[in-house]
Amino acid sequence: MLHELLGLIFSNNINGIPIILVMAIPFFIGLVIGLLIKKFFKIIIIFAIITLIFSYLGFLTINLSLLKSISDTYGPLIIHYITVITGILPIGLGLVAGLIIGFFFG
Repeated sequence: MLHELLGLIFSNNINGIPIILVMAIPFFIGLVIGLLIKKFFKIIIIFAIITLIFSYLGFLTINLSLLKSISDTYGPLIIHYITVITGILPIGLGLVAGLIIGFFFG
């Protein structure tokens, strides 16, 4: 069964593009995005610590009701787009695998 599946993947194509390439591109995109998310989280954590220090010292005020309204407005929209992107099975699996590998090992 595995031999037939590998034969199907390596022998057929979609509009002239080999299936293995169609499956590999989302993986590499997910790898890059996972690496960027990891770097972005490091910057966000540093920025959050600096913001909390400035807020504690009284140089900055944080409006929590504005943050809640932004999350209420854009949260469901972001979840919808994530569901649509990962819903396409071959592309979604490769993208999710690339994201996980890029985030943890990047």
